[in-house]
Amino acid sequence: MGRGKRTGKRVVGSSGDVHVVGKNANGRGSVYFDAANKAWKATWYDAAGKRRTVTAATRTAAEERREAKLADQATTVVGVGSLGAAPTVAELASYWLDNVARPNVKPGTYVTYRKQTERICEAIGTVAVADLDAEVVRRFIAHLRQDVTDDDGTVHPRYGIAVTRNTRTQLRQIIAEAIELGYLEGANPVDRVRVPRARASERVERRALTLEEVHRLLGGLDGARRLDAAVGILFTCGLRASEVLGLAWDDIDLEAGTATIRRAATHVTGMGVVIDTPKTVTTRGLVHLTPTVVALLETRRVTQAEQRVQLAEAWQVCRYEGREIDLVFTSGDGRPVPRQALHRAARDACARVGIDTDRVGTHTARRSVVSLAYQAGIDIGDVAKLVGHAQSSTTAGYLVDRGNRPRDVAERVGNLIDPAPD
Repeated sequence: MGRGKRTGKRVVGSSGDVHVVGKNANGRGSVYFDAANKAWKATWYDAAGKRRTVTAATRTAAEERREAKLADQATTVVGVGSLGAAPTVAELASYWLDNVARPNVKPGTYVTYRKQTERICEAIGTVAVADLDAEVVRRFIAHLRQDVTDDDGTVHPRYGIAVTRNTRTQLRQIIAEAIELGYLEGANPVDRVRVPRARASERVERRALTLEEVHRLLGGLDGARRLDAAVGILFTCGLRASEVLGLAWDDIDLEAGTATIRRAATHVTGMGVVIDTPKTVTTRGLVHLTPTVVALLETRRVTQAEQRVQLAEAWQVCRYEGREIDLVFTSGDGRPVPRQALHRAARDACARVGIDTDRVGTHTARRSVVSLAYQAGIDIGDVAKLVGHAQSSTTAGYLVDRGNRPRDVAERVGNLIDPAPD
């Protein structure tokens, strides 16, 4: 006679062997070795009856992690709170915005996240988090890229490639939170969906000015306009527009020809221009100004002082971290300047000296500085430090024209390896 019927969990090993593991009591599920992922897994059921899983390198560690979860569950009912036991994508996204994004990002970034969250919720907000999988994500990305027709008959994707990619990234972060909280098991389904590619019609060639054009541009700046010095800083230092517009007079040392980046001016929907910290930590620090820029700043200081006297009490006071700051670049009544104004100033400066303004903006200056510095033979790592990039790979993405450097490098390597015959 046989041993009798065995009951429990069937486990298939990597070699195809099948064995049965006895069941655990008290809602503890089972413990088994996942050969495909080479890890031990322990399961249990939460207060809402949902099966949960923890993973560890050893069986003992997996069991210990499960016991810790069960101990927490004994005093805290899983799902109690704003999310409940089975939240939807909209509920989870709202939780993520308030508890993950808001405490950790700048106001402007938070507004962007909120817009992307609205985009996500409009399409898949009613989907249960537990039902999120690669198919749901794939359909959502297809929805963002679906063709729509304007009133004039123009056909284009519902959202551009940059918006689509950024929204996909945020969805991945939201789903990661669901996994962290235990509402979804396994790998993040967004990772299984390919990043969409830009269509040919969306690929716009980026613009950088030549050295001759930059010289011509700087020669046309005389300080007669409020933002002449700001344009000069853009095209000589490669700073971000927000960093230039966040400069205060106590950041400037005209005698030494330096400026210290401590803050940035960014536009926040519903709030206007807000003075905040710079975009990255690497941005903070000393910037060396060229003689042309120093002269423009000296003119700016005189004209701004005259404006303040004329307006007297009508001059707007700007505050940052509880104290008054004297911004270098302001509107006519002392208010911070929006980036759009500097964008127009850069284009106008180009137009005045006969430079084509097609695809010219504040970031054109950053690309120009990076490209010209690299063409001159400056190491890309040093260029990254100049413009405040944490990684030189980011700086490489700003290269529009490498000039003769690829040819020069090829000639040097060729002469080294294959010298001319005697």
